Amino acid sequence: MNKEINWEIDQPFDEFPKEIKKVYQDQFIILRKSFSSWIDLISKKFKNNIDWWSSFSSSRNPNYSNLYHFICVVETLKVLNKKKYSVKLTTKSKALFNFLKNDNKFNKKFKLTYINKEIPFLRNISQLFKSLFFQLYVFTFVKIIIRKRKINQDTLINTYPTASILKPERLFQFSEKFGKKNFLFVPSFIITKNVFSLSKQILNIKNKNYIFKEHYLKFSDLVYALCFVLRTHTFRKKYPFFKKKDYSNLIFDEISNFKNLNTTIIGVLNCHFAYRLKEKNIKIRKVISWFENHEVKGWNYGFRKYFKKINSIGYLGSVPLLPLMNSFPTIQEQQSKVIPKTFVVISKKYFKILREFNKNVSIKLGPALIFKEIFKKFKKKKKIKYLVVLSEFKKINEQILKWISFINKRSKNIKFLIKKPKITDMSEAIKLYKDSNVIFTDEYLPDLFKKSEFVITSGLGVSTSVMEAMAYECKILTPIIYPYDGMYLKRLNIPKQFYKVFNTKNEFLNFFLSSKRENLRNFKFKKFRNQFFHQKNEKVFFNLN
Repeated sequence: MNKEINWEIDQPFDEFPKEIKKVYQDQFIILRKSFSSWIDLISKKFKNNIDWWSSFSSSRNPNYSNLYHFICVVETLKVLNKKKYSVKLTTKSKALFNFLKNDNKFNKKFKLTYINKEIPFLRNISQLFKSLFFQLYVFTFVKIIIRKRKINQDTLINTYPTASILKPERLFQFSEKFGKKNFLFVPSFIITKNVFSLSKQILNIKNKNYIFKEHYLKFSDLVYALCFVLRTHTFRKKYPFFKKKDYSNLIFDEISNFKNLNTTIIGVLNCHFAYRLKEKNIKIRKVISWFENHEVKGWNYGFRKYFKKINSIGYLGSVPLLPLMNSFPTIQEQQSKVIPKTFVVISKKYFKILREFNKNVSIKLGPALIFKEIFKKFKKKKKIKYLVVLSEFKKINEQILKWISFINKRSKNIKFLIKKPKITDMSEAIKLYKDSNVIFTDEYLPDLFKKSEFVITSGLGVSTSVMEAMAYECKILTPIIYPYDGMYLKRLNIPKQFYKVFNTKNEFLNFFLSSKRENLRNFKFKKFRNQFFHQKNEKVFFNLN
């Protein structure tokens, strides 16, 4: 008799049925290169289309677009089709449901159910109005309240400031010496409902070395960017097959899904900003961006199109987020000039990783600006046994908290200190925790690392948090919540005696109940720090021509 499995395709990866979990994980890991090459093939036809480069289908970001997830689902089903399993599939995606239903092999073998009661049109209208209100508010507030600043500097830096009054710049944290160099920050703002906080943020940086692109953009530019929603019909067409399957409808469904519309709008506006500067004959010699390769595609495309001789630099100032393929440039992105000419990274260890899909990327070694604290001497203490570090990815955080709750219900003598994320609001999830063994904190993360023995983190934020924690001689515990969680340290050849991964909640529990947990070792501070974080002078940004 065939074994029956119920698979809710939209549930978190760590909650997949065990028979499916390993198959899906294997597909998620091995399909990266072929998927990126396929997106490159499609992108070639849209190489001069800023709408395509600003859409999430082109981004290869599995956190924003479901396209890669759906492909991994299909490839997993191909494997399961050869096994004697009876699988019941449920999905909230109408497009995926129709895709599977129209495939005779899948339709005959698997039982399919569509369970989403949400109306996509109403969801899109809601997202459109949120983005419309937010962009109009920023545009109007800057135009009316903030005095326009002339651009006398020849270097512009695309950045995302914080609401902190004392330290608004969270990415390019130059020393005072280089803070006076010939550059200006150009901020983009993360969408929020709190317009009061947003207004304070803008007012806080208006007298610092920031300019606002809204001063140079016209209202027609904003209208054009918002009208992306009306231009999506141009992408309703037949696309090349992937692994003998036609994903054309799924691609269009992702493009016409407006859940992250504001990011797409920023990408289009970045391109128009470059055009307006050229129109005004403003001299720009160099542009720098924090490289995560989505809305900055509009930034790079615009400046490289309208300023032919400009030097564009992409700064990968954190540990590369390996699960997010969009962080690793492709050949077509290079040919289409939507990525920087040169990349600056914080360790030679990351050169090979950044070249995963394109071996010809130009890379230079630069300083780990946001990790300056790592290079200071410190005395290791172990006042905190278990520190849990949450990331900026809400769904991943919710799963980590479920794992911690699972431990607490079965072992009452284990205490966890949980570091809240800087930006992502986890207040609703935190309210659910009444257990005295779980304490949430906003304390400065490096200070927490200095006095922690074990650090627990997972998901898309695993790389940055893990590497920083290891620099402070912490032992690492990683629940496999995201399918790529176990790969990052392995790809960097970190010896297994310094970290441990857990595929299930029961494996995680057994670790806490076992005396063998003390067998994990720490890296020596100087050795690890010097390998994975570089203190090179900031001059690299200003000397590159």
